[in-house]
Amino acid sequence: SDEDEFAAAATRLSGDLAPRAAALGRRYHAARVKSPALAGVMSALVPGSGQLYSGSLQAAAVTFVLNSLFIGATVELARDKLYVTAAAAGTAASFFYVGGIINAADLARRRNRIAQQPYADDLEELLVPEVGGTLSP
Repeated sequence: SDEDEFAAAATRLSGDLAPRAAALGRRYHAARVKSPALAGVMSALVPGSGQLYSGSLQAAAVTFVLNSLFIGATVELARDKLYVTAAAAGTAASFFYVGGIINAADLARRRNRIAQQPYADDLEELLVPEVGGTLSP
């Protein structure tokens, strides 16, 4: 993993940089607390739950409500034998469903990146002080 590679590279640094870089590296990797894969699976099982796991109550509510409305509309249209309209609503529902899964995973990735940013900045300042923080996205 990149964590092992970084730890190995940090030991090759000179002077007091090695232990400081290794400690910052451990903190950087420990800041990843949300699993994008788990967020996606959760959202696949219950739309909105992956967004909730990733820390976004608003996105969770929107995802849950939109999926519920589209699925409900599809079922009602099919019951009324409006099959073409039901197919259109079902197609829209599937786009929102898949989009919710992708969104949940992306929210988890972004949350991790935000949590890691202070450690990335500290590592950059430690290892490349002449750049002065210009490498951050």
